Amino acid sequence: MLTVANIEPRDWEKFQRFFRYAYHMKGEIWTGGSPILKNNLGCPNYSPETDIFLAEWNRRISGIADVTPELRIERVILDWFVHPAFPRKKVGRELLKYACERGRRIGAKKAHLCVPEEDKFSRDFFVELGFEETRCFVELEALSTENFAAASSTVSVEVEHFRPGDEALLATTQNRVFSGSWGFCPNSPEEIRYYLRLTGSKWQDILLIRDEAKITGYFWPHLIVKQGAITTKKKWRIHMFGVDPEFQGKGWGKKILSAGLRHLRTRGATSVGLTADSENSPAITLYRSFGFRLKSRHFWYEKPLM
Repeated sequence: MLTVANIEPRDWEKFQRFFRYAYHMKGEIWTGGSPILKNNLGCPNYSPETDIFLAEWNRRISGIADVTPELRIERVILDWFVHPAFPRKKVGRELLKYACERGRRIGAKKAHLCVPEEDKFSRDFFVELGFEETRCFVELEALSTENFAAASSTVSVEVEHFRPGDEALLATTQNRVFSGSWGFCPNSPEEIRYYLRLTGSKWQDILLIRDEAKITGYFWPHLIVKQGAITTKKKWRIHMFGVDPEFQGKGWGKKILSAGLRHLRTRGATSVGLTADSENSPAITLYRSFGFRLKSRHFWYEKPLM
């Protein structure tokens, strides 16, 4: 018998065990705590008791769905996982039905799902459920810092490091940079603080270009340590990078990216990755000039809720 309901306190222990398995299936490293709770528990406007749904088959967890509200752009982001020992379509259909209904109740007009290019099952399944492919994002990576060291060697700019109290300025700049970009939800200072905690970002690694009391550009990376059998690899991700629209088209993007990559080289980076909208040709051209190459693609699917 299949049942779907919101998570309850009595479910936490088996919930943890289930996600240990889910992370293993996704080829990721599980470091304690569920990934959904780790990512969302401290997020403003998120509640596990209303935004996480468990599917159980004869009292065994068979799948989970997560609803992340972004009501400022009238959407919810859905995530899901179904244990392969259970009927994936049947369980997934019920989970996503409950997740979409949650989005409708809180006033979202659309639901979005992100799927890796190679996951053909999910891509076909979402189309069956009424979702339409709407956007492609690409994962780019520079495998060796030497690749971008040469490109950045002739470009210099004075930068400052992020300081406590800069959250409001950074939120304002980020919102100006990405205003109108597909899928971007404006950030508040509280959300900037949340993402700093979530990514484990160090203040000294976030670089800013200031113009008096305004931030004109910023480079925000975070470290992902890969522990291997022989060596420890320091893989970095660029969480956010941008230049205020008032200063765009003047070469500042190249300057701040150059300064950021030089900084990561001093921090022992063995590779640097980032995600970009495939339709943002100027940004992708800039990244390629610094040695970034295509690693993978992810597709976003959309379903109207109203």
